[in-house]
Amino acid sequence: MTTTITVHQVEPRPGKKQGIVKDTEGRSWYVWNDKLHYYQVGASYDVLETKSAELNGTTYVTIAKSVPVGGGVAAPAPRAAAPALIPHPILTQQAKLPMAAPPKPDHSADDARRMDIFVCGFMNNLASNAGHPISLEKGYLISLIEDLKEVWAKTLGPQARMQSKPTPPKSSASQGDMDDDIPF
Repeated sequence: MTTTITVHQVEPRPGKKQGIVKDTEGRSWYVWNDKLHYYQVGASYDVLETKSAELNGTTYVTIAKSVPVGGGVAAPAPRAAAPALIPHPILTQQAKLPMAAPPKPDHSADDARRMDIFVCGFMNNLASNAGHPISLEKGYLISLIEDLKEVWAKTLGPQARMQSKPTPPKSSASQGDMDDDIPF
């Protein structure tokens, strides 16, 4: 059975799988969202196939197949043209500037934490070693901690890491003495 409808309103329902097409007689027809754009207000359609579902005494009708009156395939509704964008002079100038390098991450807090861990570990080791007791005099402890911080900075700190360069791997030719047989 073919039913002819004239579209009065098209209601997309964001977040739902189906939108609603209301006809001029006040009936609501459910339409899958990917097909909803084919229905235009004021246009008439022959509904060729429907699927019905009943829920709480209400019958919901989904249009499965329809064609515009007169046959053919319904054309999608024309979309409104996007408004012309006027370039902003400051933004346009900035867009022409070369990209700056991303800022380098600040590792100072991490380095301070690493130094604190080094100093605490060293002090814990000294305090727990009964063979070498340390003085608990305030001036001595301050001096010791300052010395430990200096040792950390020169050996493990960021400056030490920047100054130390990785040694290049030795070529196999220079490892001739490594090929010795070791008798067991």
